[in-house]
Amino acid sequence: MSASTPSSASDQSKVLTAWAKDQFDDWIGIPDGHHVDFKKSPYALDTHKGAFELCKDVAAFRNARGGLIVVGVDAAGARPADHGPARPPG
Repeated sequence: MSASTPSSASDQSKVLTAWAKDQFDDWIGIPDGHHVDFKKSPYALDTHKGAFELCKDVAAFRNARGGLIVVGVDAAGARPADHGPARPPG
């Protein structure tokens, strides 16, 4: 997670709303931070380092009382990579 401009809980809400509406351009300008972490590529779970990175990020969000890890989007909030259709839970 970037420490330069921390995201807020409202940024988390913006990400979920844009995801539900397939309006991914609305993610542009939302920074990585305390409640949102954009990952351009999936975690390399077949390596110890990749598994450790996932555990570290999940633990950080647990300590911050929640957050979103968005895989397939770079930190600038650009369009998601083509990983197929995705839907928010619910």
